Formats: sequence, structure tokens, C-alpha cells
Amino acid sequence: MPTAADPAAVPAPPNPAIDPLDHYKCYRVAIAKKTAKLPKGLRTTLTDPFTGAAKAFDVRALKHLCVPVDEAGAGIKNAALALACYTVSPTKGQPKHVAQHGLELNNHFGPLVIDTVKESEVCVAAEGPLPTPTPRASVTQAIASATPHGPATPTPLSTTIPPDPATVAPPVTRGVVSVPAVETMFLYTGSDPIQTGVAPDTIDPKRLRSCVARS
Repeated sequence: MPTAADPAAVPAPPNPAIDPLDHYKCYRVAIAKKTAKLPKGLRTTLTDPFTGAAKAFDVRALKHLCVPVDEAGAGIKNAALALACYTVSPTKGQPKHVAQHGLELNNHFGPLVIDTVKESEVCVAAEGPLPTPTPRASVTQAIASATPHGPATPTPLSTTIPPDPATVAPPVTRGVVSVPAVETMFLYTGSDPIQTGVAPDTIDPKRLRSCVARS
């Protein structure tokens, strides 16, 4: 985020109403598979208030992509301007970093005092096309797409009354032991069963233990 820095005193934080910089949110990234990699031997020369002179750095890898965000309703000033941040290290033979102690910082989150440790990343402007949000379908649209031919028509339930079991039950042979599985098959089999909708093999005759009383 926009931050003011001063080596001696606490600076005033940047004013979002007049400051030209955006707030940024950074993502850890990796170069996509089967795409071009960074060229070997990539090098850049940088100067900042802490070095005072140009210093060469070897660019190692792309590490973060930082995109502008609307933080606390401050808005976005340049939505197309992103930052690509690369890990770097001083080129061999370059002077080591001289730590800066007691730097005063101030921003939207409040003042801090920091010490620098070493150079590790450089961020460069990376302007690209804005992403197009994918429209989200409403619940009504989702239902309509799931039923392209209109709402399904309910299947009317049959109101036919099954026959009286006493009129279709097979006769009982006196003096012969009845097998419940056989004697009750008329209830759910045949062309006009009492219980409809029973799939074949639903009832296992070997597990049938109870009898059906008939007068």
C-alpha cells in the first residue's frame, strides 16, 4: 500500500484523495507449464535512496503478481496497472547491502519503525488486459437451464383399487405343510398383483420367516 518513509521522523501517511498510487494485493505465482521461462543471465541495474549508486542484480524468478485493489472504499485509480515482482540477488562483485536502521514508516495501518536486511525482490510495472468477470446465473436461470423443455409434468398416480386378496389367493391344501415364500407370491407377482412396483428378486424366499394368515 502507499507508504511514506523518513529516516529521522514519523512522516504523515499518504492522503488517498490526492495520492496517485493504488493499494495492491499480491499473489504468489509460478510460470505456467509448457510456456516460456525467464531467459538465463537476466540482469538489471537499480538505484535507490539506500544505495546512492547504480547496482547490478541478477533476476532469478517471478515470485508475486500484485494487482490494485479497492481498500476501505478508497477506489482504484489505475485498474490495468499491475506489479510483477521478481526475486533478485546482487551480481557477483557488487557491494553488499548496508543495513538501514530506524526507518520511520507511516501508512493506512499506522506508523512503524523498521530496519532493512537485504535486497530480495524488484517489482516492475506490468500492464495487461483487465479480466472479464464471469456472470453468475440467478437461481431462476439455473432452474431454467436444467429444464430446457419447461417444468416436468407430474405423473398421475394410479387410483385403481387392487383386487381382494381372498379372491386371488391360491387354495390351501389341507394336510400339506405350506411354504410361506410360495404361498404369498401372489401378493406381488402376476398380471394383477396386490402390491405393485416390487422389483424382481426384492424379496428373498430364503429369508422369509413369517406367514400370512388367511381365513
